[in-house]
Amino acid sequence: MTAGVASRVVKKQILNTTNKTNKLMNRKLENKVAVVTGGSAGIGLGVAKRFAAEGARVFITGRRQSELDKALTTIEGNVTAIQGRRL
Repeated sequence: MTAGVASRVVKKQILNTTNKTNKLMNRKLENKVAVVTGGSAGIGLGVAKRFAAEGARVFITGRRQSELDKALTTIEGNVTAIQGRRL
């Protein structure tokens, strides 16, 4: 087997594994509620996106309304933003 053929075989195996994993993971959080603090950026935003993709009803919190509004446009699914305030 040449290096090019071996590379294509490995890539195909990775794609097949990824597709199977994505199919198994979809909607695991259906009928669940998730609250993600700091959900307007960084790791919190990534978590909120994943939870929403898995079917959860997601609430994200943050201090800046403008950042929360941006996050709402990037998260696909059932998500609500709640602005907090500094005490």
